[in-house]
Parts: sequence; C-alpha cells; structure tokens
Amino acid sequence: SSSGFLKMDKAEDYVLIKGSYISDSSSNTKGYLSAGTMEVKGDMTVGTTYSRNSFLATGNHTVLLSGDSLQSINFGGAYASESKLVNLEIANTGEEGIALVQTIYIAGRINDNGIVFEKLKKMSPEIFVILFA
Repeated sequence: SSSGFLKMDKAEDYVLIKGSYISDSSSNTKGYLSAGTMEVKGDMTVGTTYSRNSFLATGNHTVLLSGDSLQSINFGGAYASESKLVNLEIANTGEEGIALVQTIYIAGRINDNGIVFEKLKKMSPEIFVILFA
C-alpha cells in the first residue's frame, strides 16, 4: 500500500505514461485529478484494495488512451460515487482496440475518434460504460 497520489489541477497539466498505469493507493484523490490530460500508452488498472477513491477524477480531467495494441481498462470495484473518469478520449491505433475488464463510470464525455465502439471489447456481457452527469 502507498499513500502517494498524482495531482493534476491545471488545464495545462499533462502526464505521459509510456507503459501501463497501475494504482492502488490508500489516498482519496477527490480534487487532485481535476484538470489536465493523462495519456496512457498501456493498460489502465486502478485497484480499490485500500481506497475506493484511489482514482476519483473531477472537473475537466481527461484520460487519453493512445496505445498501438490492445489496451485494457480495469477499475476494480468501481462505483459511480467512488473511482471514476470524467473525460475519456480514445486514440488507440491497434487492431484489437480497448478491452473493458469491469464496468467503468464516466462523469463527462467520451471522444472515441470514430473508432472505439467498433473495437470495444467487453470481457463479459455484464460490463458496461456508464455515462452520468
């Protein structure tokens, strides 16, 4: 367990993760991921072992998935009021696209660049993308 967290609170904040983003922090990130763009080239895995709010984006924060092969999104145990994304942009150029390991909650918008829903793979029929404002 770690109590570390990433703070992105300015529109110009930008973090490029050339591999996978993996977090299972004990910190509540509400208010710390409120602006800017986090670009992820690999998988995105958010654990909720120590805090169900270990990735609680607010404001106008954006996650950009821009890999060139299969990328998976896994928010373990995520619920609408707990770990969630605000904006999700898909720029994945791989043939396999994006795989959802579990239902994800998005409080803002999805920019799929015309490709995500053609290549979106759900690991089971009970997995959804839930949009709410």
